[in-house]
Amino acid sequence: MIKGEVLRAVGDLLLDAHGCYIVKTLMERMPPAELQALVNTIAEDESLVFSMCTHSLHTRRAVQYLLDTVDSTFISRLIVARIEEVSTTQQGCIVAQRAMDCAKEPFKTQLFDAVLDRFIEFATDPFANYVVQHMLEVGDSNRITDTIQPLIRGRIRELSCNKFASNVIEKCLFHLTPKAQHDILVEMYDVPEEVIHAMLQDSFGNYIIQSSIALASAKDLHFIDGRLRAALQTTPYGSKIEARLDRRLKGKQVPTRSAQIGASSKSTRSGPQPRSPPNGTVSPPNPRSPKSANNGAAPEGEEAW
Repeated sequence: MIKGEVLRAVGDLLLDAHGCYIVKTLMERMPPAELQALVNTIAEDESLVFSMCTHSLHTRRAVQYLLDTVDSTFISRLIVARIEEVSTTQQGCIVAQRAMDCAKEPFKTQLFDAVLDRFIEFATDPFANYVVQHMLEVGDSNRITDTIQPLIRGRIRELSCNKFASNVIEKCLFHLTPKAQHDILVEMYDVPEEVIHAMLQDSFGNYIIQSSIALASAKDLHFIDGRLRAALQTTPYGSKIEARLDRRLKGKQVPTRSAQIGASSKSTRSGPQPRSPPNGTVSPPNPRSPKSANNGAAPEGEEAW
């Protein structure tokens, strides 16, 4: 009786903060044939699937269950078709990341292509930048490099000084091919000293400089040293970046911004830990909250030099 009533109202329940957990629990206990029949019913309503992807963390978790357990081609197809609408929402960007891990071909390739087509737009978006970061982490390095290198060429300093795109540029220094990483560093540093000085003064560009020191090859590190050292003498807190540079030149490792954020988060949390999204997907903060407003301070969870 309960099962019948739930199934008759499944559309409304899936969008309710509490009702979606009832449906998810029911799906977990259904025989495969009945589960597939229910999934087919959900798949017929595109507006319902879109709302489940973007409505709230409760509905998003129901979508993640479907991605993990059933043939979720209908979800992948919808995300590809409405990639911008999904990726630029707080919950949708997490669904898009999870779909990159779970989608089958040809939808996986189509999903990556849809993100690459909007690379700059997504890199500078408060939520979609997380989708781009995840693509850089899990995608084919050579293919992604070939596509995005022409897009970012000539815009490295602009993107490095953007609150959201700076995270993407740091991931590029991690995951693009070595030749592309070298080209990024040349564009950053083969400029007049006043341009480097301006980047050092920027809250976000400053962190990209720190990350470039942490991630550069030995050859590139000496190039950075030759271009950066003079600018550090006239930069507030330049002595700390200089010490970071000296440490690398001595063959020692220094943490990147991502590592510092992770360490800071672990050291400041107390009480029960929230469950992390699966497979390394990133839950974005809400950029509309006062703490994440760009008021010239260092990004949330970080300490300025």
